[in-house]
Amino acid sequence: MEKKKQKIALKDIKLSFKILEFDGLRDVSVSNFNEMHHDFINYINNNSTEIGIGICNISGKEDRIIKNHRKPKGVFSNGKLISQNNKIAYLGDRFPNENASSDIIKIGYETSEKIHLMIKYLLENNNSHTWLGTSQYLINWFSDDLSNDSQLDIVKPEFDDLFEDDEEEKQVFIKPNEENKKIGSSFVRGQKLFSNNATYNIAILNENKGRIALKYFRQLQVSQLLKNLESWQENYSWEAKTKAGNYELKKTPTFNEIINAAYGVDRERYLELDNDSFRSDQYQQLVTALIDGKPLPNTIVKKLEDNIRQRQKYSKHWYQVQQVSLAVLQKQYGREFTPMLDHQETDRSYLFGRLLAIYELFEAQRYALDGSSQERVTNAERYWNAYTGQPAKMMTHLENKIKPYEEVLKLNKPGIWHKLEKERKEIIQLMTPMYAHKNFTQSLDYKFIFGYYAEKQFYYTKQAKENEE
Repeated sequence: MEKKKQKIALKDIKLSFKILEFDGLRDVSVSNFNEMHHDFINYINNNSTEIGIGICNISGKEDRIIKNHRKPKGVFSNGKLISQNNKIAYLGDRFPNENASSDIIKIGYETSEKIHLMIKYLLENNNSHTWLGTSQYLINWFSDDLSNDSQLDIVKPEFDDLFEDDEEEKQVFIKPNEENKKIGSSFVRGQKLFSNNATYNIAILNENKGRIALKYFRQLQVSQLLKNLESWQENYSWEAKTKAGNYELKKTPTFNEIINAAYGVDRERYLELDNDSFRSDQYQQLVTALIDGKPLPNTIVKKLEDNIRQRQKYSKHWYQVQQVSLAVLQKQYGREFTPMLDHQETDRSYLFGRLLAIYELFEAQRYALDGSSQERVTNAERYWNAYTGQPAKMMTHLENKIKPYEEVLKLNKPGIWHKLEKERKEIIQLMTPMYAHKNFTQSLDYKFIFGYYAEKQFYYTKQAKENEE
């Protein structure tokens, strides 16, 4: 098969070559020939028509001050990190012309080159950047300490050692590697995936209308990072079913799972969010909350609280919404819930959640007699929204709805019926003192989902143990 011809622009081609035995028996590459690099820098400085020599406001060193800066390119093909507005923006008394823009900030050529080459390299290296959606990227890199005593300096020719394998090179440079990749991934996943002997920097860059914005930057000791990650995992995790069918492991939902559970639309294969810009903003909020050791954004928490009351919206992916919500809500508002059923808990919402699970189990176990439990929608699911909004009223309604299923179950599976009936009596007994309270008829808060989940797990776990015996 004839290969398709491709056009290659010469301006996009970069050549590198070496001279054999240039320095005695040593081969010298143009990529690491320091003397040539310094000569070129001196040539540029001596022939510059830029503003002139001055103190760079960023480095604090004397440098050739410039007003035009390179583009990082790479994933940001057209964006500029340092730029100025159109000429019209400088009309007036303060900045009468475009050249006066240097009055705002003076940036040296060497400083500008360091910034742009560093960003370009980190964005091009797969181990040091993570895409956060749309035109937003997270970059991270290691350093020996927060003041960078390791002297990583990408303007120096030694930076090219990152691209070539020079056996005679004795200096050691910081290179993005698998550890960087794990760190970048851990911010998205909310999990600890890296060793304890690291110090790192992180930044979030976003391109919009030809300009690149540095939206976030942090430089942390690894001890603080580990503390933040461990706290995140502890506060936002829930038991997950393993391939073996048990619930021995805890799972921290990924940022993508949290965003989709909060804002996604229930579709055939996945929970999907079509607004990439909005998703990117949520990613940034989650990343910054994790790194800064802050709680998960309250807007997401409230959205999940709302979603768990609307089960009908998630006919295909309710389980995912439920599991993410349990992980996020389990330590909210000073309360902590576990998957284990608390028979002493007297919270109204928790008890109504337990009762809802009992109604569902009565009906589901009746359907199981015919082998159709997976296909049928129970009344508990059908009236879920109404029940969470008007629990006292719907409690009576569901009691009447499940009576026919109770009778069949009582005749054919009396053991199961007795177990469920025992649980129901316990719940009603705990709820009885609340009947006279004004808030008894009010809508349920998020705690109902923990009562619902724990009651179902209690039943199925107990049933499994009895079957094994």
